[in-house]
Amino acid sequence: MPKKALIYGISGQDGYYAAKLLQSKGYEIHGISHSKPALLPDVGFTQADLAGDERAYLEPLHNFAPDEIYYLAGINSHQKVIENPTLAFRVNALAPIAIMQEISSNAPKARFFHASSAYIFEAKPGRVNEETAPLPNSAYGISKLSSHLMTRQFRKEGLFACNGILFNHESPQRQADFVTRKITRAAAAISLGMQQEKLALGNLDAQRDWGFAGDYVEAMWLMLQQERPDDYIIATGETHTVREFSQEAFLHVHLDWEDHVRSDPALVRKSEQRLEADISKARMKLGWAPKVKFKEIVHMMVDADLESLKQGR
Repeated sequence: MPKKALIYGISGQDGYYAAKLLQSKGYEIHGISHSKPALLPDVGFTQADLAGDERAYLEPLHNFAPDEIYYLAGINSHQKVIENPTLAFRVNALAPIAIMQEISSNAPKARFFHASSAYIFEAKPGRVNEETAPLPNSAYGISKLSSHLMTRQFRKEGLFACNGILFNHESPQRQADFVTRKITRAAAAISLGMQQEKLALGNLDAQRDWGFAGDYVEAMWLMLQQERPDDYIIATGETHTVREFSQEAFLHVHLDWEDHVRSDPALVRKSEQRLEADISKARMKLGWAPKVKFKEIVHMMVDADLESLKQGR
């Protein structure tokens, strides 16, 4: 009998790659999201509002009876969180807490993965590991820290619950309002003659640890296969600037990025700390390491945007 996996946020980037991975391993999959995923055949689906429709998003825990639950949903656009922190807190913190409570009461043998975030360390520049004391510096980071700490608390009470402390991860499935997709989409559009104006970005020297979402969901799965639950930082251990990302994207379409990108002070975020990830725990205990390199991620995203624009999408 195949294992069953329930994926919250299946219509997002991580949900897409998690479903693909678990399908390849023979899992039966059911997804929950506000919108139905278009690219995932043979996946069950429940439409539910994670910000308030608790009955709808908890019901599949009983009807589907999953062995593994992945909470990959979230409002992770900093601008959207600023605009509506109450909504973000309901999705990023209250929903996963309600799910863990339901699992503890009615499905205690199920295993739970929570997508935590590097932004719980946002105000602590430098190298961080799983033992670093968190110090968020934004409403988003605070919302993620709340569910992160409650995941630990439920684990203390006996639930098999893991936090994956995820650094930035990208792919062709990344939402269009993220800086990485803005860059790759602009590079593709300008190279095809479909855009003339320069791309406006914020701080070009801002540094991020960018990995590939497909690699990161493998780490998520590995966490739930261990004998004991724990928390793990998932990252590449390397940082690159927005300038480097832009340079690589435009170079891939044979353009000089400086001719097509400008820095707009109005887009510079107030907090731009550099975080470095220590991924030694994931390497040693999970046997996990990122496979896709920085340049490959950029090229993959540009190529996908080129194809999408050529097809009129």
